[in-house]
Amino acid sequence: MIADAHAHLDAFSAAELGTVLAEARRSGVSAMVTVGMDCPTSARGVAIAAAEADVHAAVGLHPWLAQDHPDDAPLAELRALGRSPDVVAIGEIGLDFVGNTFRDLSYRDPVIRRQQEDVFRDQLRLANELALPVILHSRGAHEAVLRILAEEGSDRHGGCVQFFEGSEADVSSFAELGFMFSVGASITEPDCERWLEVVRAIPADRLLLESDAPWLPYVGKGSDRSAPADLAVLGPRLARVRGLSDEDLFSLTAANLERFLATTRKRASVRVGGGEQAFDYVLRGDLVLPDRVVRGGALGIKDEVIAAVFERDPGSDAPTVDYSGRYVFPGLVDTHVHAGSIVGEDLGSTTAAAAAGGVTTIVDMPFDRGAPVMGAARLGEKVTQVEETAVVDVGLYGTMPKDGGLGVLEELVDGGVLAFKFSLFEYDPARFPRIRIGDLVGAFESLSAARIPIVLHNELQEVTEYYVDRIVGTPAADHPLAHSWSHPPVAETSASVLALDLAYWTGARLHLAHCTHPHTFRLIEDFREMGARVSGETCVHYLAFDEAEASALGTLGKVNPPIRDADSREVLWELLGEGAIASISTDHAPWPLEAKEGGSLAAASGVPGVETLLPVIFTLATRRELPLPDLIAHLTSRPAEIFGIADRKGRLEVGLDADLAVFDPRSPWTFRAAEAESRVGWSPFDGVELAGRVEATYVRGRLAYRDGEVVGEPGSGRWLRRAARPRQAAPGVPAGA
Repeated sequence: MIADAHAHLDAFSAAELGTVLAEARRSGVSAMVTVGMDCPTSARGVAIAAAEADVHAAVGLHPWLAQDHPDDAPLAELRALGRSPDVVAIGEIGLDFVGNTFRDLSYRDPVIRRQQEDVFRDQLRLANELALPVILHSRGAHEAVLRILAEEGSDRHGGCVQFFEGSEADVSSFAELGFMFSVGASITEPDCERWLEVVRAIPADRLLLESDAPWLPYVGKGSDRSAPADLAVLGPRLARVRGLSDEDLFSLTAANLERFLATTRKRASVRVGGGEQAFDYVLRGDLVLPDRVVRGGALGIKDEVIAAVFERDPGSDAPTVDYSGRYVFPGLVDTHVHAGSIVGEDLGSTTAAAAAGGVTTIVDMPFDRGAPVMGAARLGEKVTQVEETAVVDVGLYGTMPKDGGLGVLEELVDGGVLAFKFSLFEYDPARFPRIRIGDLVGAFESLSAARIPIVLHNELQEVTEYYVDRIVGTPAADHPLAHSWSHPPVAETSASVLALDLAYWTGARLHLAHCTHPHTFRLIEDFREMGARVSGETCVHYLAFDEAEASALGTLGKVNPPIRDADSREVLWELLGEGAIASISTDHAPWPLEAKEGGSLAAASGVPGVETLLPVIFTLATRRELPLPDLIAHLTSRPAEIFGIADRKGRLEVGLDADLAVFDPRSPWTFRAAEAESRVGWSPFDGVELAGRVEATYVRGRLAYRDGEVVGEPGSGRWLRRAARPRQAAPGVPAGA
């Protein structure tokens, strides 16, 4: 009985795989773990494991590939894969500080190291969330790996070290955390003597054997290694090092792998058929999952969470709610909402409008009239407002005063804000200030260490003032496009470059708000390729209107930054399809009609949008070829990942909150702002025919909206505190400085 703790069966073609597995079994291999390197290979490994009883899968993003993913985009896919019952670990993950270069940057470059550490931390948190062990790849980085494992509390589920190098002290340290060690080709290399003492130090009950297939010849492949390293050679060599017979060595390592596999907890998953589990109710409909639409599926809801996902009606005895023929989406997550900025609007009315629009989570901006969220006391007051008035769940932003405000950041982080919002353009010196550049640098450094996202209003004050001064006092000031001319794309892109470079050098997690122009997203992509942790959102109105259409609406179409030309809008849709745009929000700003008076330059900027988000985006997307799961991800899972609430929100998956938006695509209708939940009575989408409507909204399994009526009680919404995570010193800043 031979057990292979580390293989890469996903690397074989479908035609090769049968021969490979047959040859391995003839050699006595009785159990294999196929280890993922990225999302595609992980998915293939899961498929192989599902079809082969003696194959188990690990899913993960290898450190060599981590720099391709400086944001959280792969985590949703890895999380979905990790919920498969055939997955036994997250791996191979870790740090590699020895590799040569990536995109012409040395692996010793601090930006590359930081990038690897960020991705490593995120995958460790995923392993903790799914209660799975990890499989580690570590080169030149054991000290950093051990530090991060301790900081993330990853001793709870243990794991395995793919032990390329290390010391006896490293063996002791990993063993204390409950880790096993898979020994492979390094002990057959010409210079292997330096590893043998380390291998002898591995406790017998922690020893595993690995092939690292397909690079090794036990599966019939050639090898460019300097010595043979198939399991038939490796096993006896390791047996001699450990003073065991070949048979005892193989038996020992097979038993150890069985113990490792047994650490995987039993998980509910997408499954066909029924079960004995009791549900509060079962909800039927066409489920929009991360990778597909399940027609005629069902959800089992229990204690506010999704307890089961079925590909067909399970036939449960629980009460059934039937939405056959309607889409069941994850509840939308709108991370750019202004509920407290405008007279006449508050968290109660905004969240009621959100429920009517299928939005189950909002993240509310900190620029509240009279009392922006610039300290712990004000944050506490706003949390109380959520608990007393909200109908859907609410996360909160923090911000800081215009000058000398760095001192409030730590108390707001400790208070549980999901993100911080800053601006390079000043609308109000107290409520919505332009932050002094020196303080902005300090904020980026501080929040990089705390790993809290920064969201930036990216218009540069000086550029806008230059163009405003050119227009004011001239006939151009009365033109419907005067606002657009005074806020040209260069005001947005120049601010974006400044913020992106700060994020690059400080390691901060930057999410650019309400991006209007393709050039901004190209800049984001450039900085991502350099290793910066950056992303950008666009808003529904930038995808819905072009400059001429917005101008025809008069001041009701005025937003900041302005809506751009038709070509820019079409390219935004292309970028959305390519995945270059991380999320779609509303920038919901429901000004009363009197605030929209006074001409293009004087009228207030902003439009209501949270109530129309889902039907408008669905209508627009039906004219294009975006797959529905991909489109919805920009409104659900991707913003949830960025804002640190993906452990609760954003997907129809077992264990997550039962936040649901039931959408009927069979019922075209015309939106009438006067009949909406929003108090303002107007909308840029007033009179627009939409391709479907929200029929029902569930927040944590409870009805919040049904058949045109908000039924959720004020205070039924919950405040969403950011999950706690340990802080670390900012790059280049001594700990405690």
